[in-house]
Amino acid sequence: MSLDLKTLLWDVWSGTPDVKGDVTVPGPRAYACSWIADDKFYVSLGSAKRKDQGPNADYTYLDIWSFDLVSHKWTDEKFSGNGPCYRTQSAYTFNGAWGKAVVFGGYNARMLISDAEAGAMKMGTYFADTFAWCPRNKRWSQVITKGFPTYRSCAEMFTDPSTGKTYLFGGLMSTGYAPSQKPTQFKLFSDIWELVIDTPGSGFKESDFESADPRFSKLGPWVRCYHCGSVGRWLTCTGTCRQTPQAASFCGKECQKLAWPQHKTSCRKV
Repeated sequence: MSLDLKTLLWDVWSGTPDVKGDVTVPGPRAYACSWIADDKFYVSLGSAKRKDQGPNADYTYLDIWSFDLVSHKWTDEKFSGNGPCYRTQSAYTFNGAWGKAVVFGGYNARMLISDAEAGAMKMGTYFADTFAWCPRNKRWSQVITKGFPTYRSCAEMFTDPSTGKTYLFGGLMSTGYAPSQKPTQFKLFSDIWELVIDTPGSGFKESDFESADPRFSKLGPWVRCYHCGSVGRWLTCTGTCRQTPQAASFCGKECQKLAWPQHKTSCRKV
C-alpha cells in the first residue's frame, strides 16, 4: 500500500484480503525484512502460521521478492552466495553507501538445538550472524567480524544516509534457545552496536563481507564441515592448519578421511 502525504489517502498496489496460494506474489508473512533500492521494494525472510506446519508452528521463509514501483509487478528474485538459513524476526536495513541490504540475527522456531538443562533436543534457536545482499548481482555474502552482538531477534537496524554508518539496537532472546547453554532466562536488550565493514570510507580493516573460502567461515560458535559443508559444533583439525585462517573442521571421521586428498595441500599430520 502507498500513502499520499498530501491527501493522506492510502492506495492498494498489490494483494487482497483473501489468501489463495498465489505463487506469483510473496506468501503472507509477519516480521519480514524489507527495503527500497533502485525503484524497487524488496521483501525477504519472515514467518507465517500454516496449517500444514501444525497449529502452533511458524513456517519461515528463505526468499527475496521485488516489487517494481513503476510497473507494480512482483518478481521472485533468484539469488546465490553464502546467505542466511530460514528465519524470522531479523534486524535489517539497506545501506545505500555499500549498495547492500544487511540482515542480522533472528529466530527459527523449528530448528533443533541441544537443551543443556534437560539433556535432550528441543525446537527453536536464535541467531547472531550477519549477511548482506547485493541487488546488482543478486548475491548473498556473510559478513565476517571478530565480534558480534548477542544472539537475538526483534532488534532494529538503522543506516545514517549522510555517513553510511549502520547501527543495531535492542532485541530479545531466551538464553535456553541459544548456543550459550546457559539456564533458560528471557532477556531484553538496550545496547547499541555499529557495524563497520572493510569498504571504501569505513576506515576499518578487521571485517569483510565474506571470507575467501566459505568452508572456513565462522557462524557464531558453529563452523562448516570442510568436506560436506554442514554446520555445527565440529572439531577443528589438529594438524598444522589449525594455527592458520584455513583451519579445517569436520563433522566426523568419515568426512575427514574423504577430504584428505584436498586438505593435505594446506596441512600435514602432526
